[in-house]
Amino acid sequence: MRWLLIAFVVVFAGITILISFYYLEILMPNTSTTIPKFKIKEIFPTKQDGREWFINMDNPTGDGIFDPGSPISKQPDGSWQIEGRQTNNKFGNEVRMNVNTPPGQEPWKNVEITGYAKVISADSPADGIGWKVVMYNVDNDKAVKMESYLDDQDNNHWKKATDLVDDGGWYARGSDGEFYSAGCDKAKDYIITNAGPIATFRSDNMIWDFADLSVREIQPPR
Repeated sequence: MRWLLIAFVVVFAGITILISFYYLEILMPNTSTTIPKFKIKEIFPTKQDGREWFINMDNPTGDGIFDPGSPISKQPDGSWQIEGRQTNNKFGNEVRMNVNTPPGQEPWKNVEITGYAKVISADSPADGIGWKVVMYNVDNDKAVKMESYLDDQDNNHWKKATDLVDDGGWYARGSDGEFYSAGCDKAKDYIITNAGPIATFRSDNMIWDFADLSVREIQPPR
């Protein structure tokens, strides 16, 4: 069985960052040997006393933290299927599965987000793979490093796919009127180094099965 996870999102102070890739060149292999829950290798270790969230595959919404946003149904192989919300815009089957910050705890910051999924139907069907996105601050909290990793054989061997740094000059698409209508009170090239309350697994225009989702606060490299 092979899997695919489409995108990860972290919401920071009202601003949404979407990391979404469909066709990727494999750049380098991962050499991590740490095996955490679900026996999925970690790219970076969990921060000391950092928060970890692992989906309960028997009862995903039972912890009150995970909100799939749409009905989900368990599949014979133990995964869960989600179709997403139907909308009137170009994005049908909107999937927005949120992992919220528990009450009284610090928002998500410097995270490694992981999951597996298998595409059931889509406008452009694709083979499935495992997917990780890692986001952490660098340069004394002046910039953000974003990395993605693929398990393209569903064998827990992770390969780096992308490696980007936002140190300024990244501009939102669209007009100033459209951008500022969101009321986020930030510059168009604002570097989002602050924490955020929600980590989201998202996709559009497809139905897919998911398994072994997790979000961890990591210790970034020094």
